[in-house]
Amino acid sequence: MVKNIRSWLVVGILSTGLLFLLLNIKNIQYLLSLASINTKPDIFIYLSAKPKKTSSFWRSFAQGGEENRPMLGSLQPQLAKLKPNYIRIDHVFDNYNTVRNSPSGLVMDWTSLDLAVNQILATGAKPAISLSYFPAFLTKDKTLTGPIKDWADWRYMVRQLILHMSKDRQIDNVVYEVWNEPNLFGRFPMSDSPNGYLTLYSQTIQALPADSNLKPFLIGGPALSHADYKQIKKFVKFTRKKKLRLDFLSFHAYHTNPAKFVREVKNIKQILAAANLKTPVFITEWGVSGDRHPWYNTTRGYWH
Repeated sequence: MVKNIRSWLVVGILSTGLLFLLLNIKNIQYLLSLASINTKPDIFIYLSAKPKKTSSFWRSFAQGGEENRPMLGSLQPQLAKLKPNYIRIDHVFDNYNTVRNSPSGLVMDWTSLDLAVNQILATGAKPAISLSYFPAFLTKDKTLTGPIKDWADWRYMVRQLILHMSKDRQIDNVVYEVWNEPNLFGRFPMSDSPNGYLTLYSQTIQALPADSNLKPFLIGGPALSHADYKQIKKFVKFTRKKKLRLDFLSFHAYHTNPAKFVREVKNIKQILAAANLKTPVFITEWGVSGDRHPWYNTTRGYWH
C-alpha cells in the first residue's frame, strides 16, 4: 500500500512538472535565448571585489516658498526617516516678511524664515537657500524680479542673511544659491550689463561678509532652468576672469529619461575641466517635469 502511494506521488510530481514546462515553453525558450553564448549579460557580480560606498545624491529635496509660512509641517517625521542632506527653499527675500522699509532704511525680520529653517533642521538636513527674489518695493517696476533701484540694498540683504544663518545661528555648510532660474524669473541676460546675471552674481559675491565667526558655507549659481551650455560657459569664463568665488555650479533639469541627467552633468563637468576647475555640479531642482505631470502620482514618478 505504501509503495503504491509513493509511486502515485512520484507520478503526480513528474506530471505537474511536465505540465508546467508545456504551459511555459515559450517563456522558457525566450529566457534561454537571452542566455545564449553570443549574448552579453547585463549584470555582472564580482564576489571578490571590495564594496564601494554608494552616493546618496538623492537625499536632497526642495520645497517652494510660494507661501509665507513654513511648508513642511507634519511631514517632518517622514522626511527625517529619509535622512536628507539638504532641503532647498527660495523666495526668502520677497516672502516670509523678511524685509520691510523704514525711514532709517531696510529692516530685516527673520521670524517666519527661521521657522521654515527650523523645520528643515528638524529633519536632520541643512538648508539650501536660493537668494531670491527682490522685494517689490525695491525695484523700478514694482515686480519681484527687477530691475533693482540700488544694488546696495541687495548687498545689504544678502550680507544680513548670511550673517544671521552662518554666524548668529551657527549653521554650518549652508548652501547659498544666487537667484532661481534667472533666465526665466527676471530674464537676466548672461552679461555684466546693469541688469545682467553676471552683475547680480558679482554684487552678491561683494556682499559676502568677512567674519572670523562665520561657519563654513557654499555660494554658487547660476541656477538656470535647464542645462544651457552656452550660458554656462559665459558664466564660468566671467567668474574665472573676475576671480569670483564659485563653490558649486547649479542648474535645473526635468526629464522623463534619467540618462539625460547624467549626460548633462558630464557635459558641464567637461566645461569646468576646460577652465581647469573641479567645481562640484549641483542639480538643485529636478523631476520628470517642471509642471504637473501624471507620473508624479505613480510608482514611475517615485523611482524616477
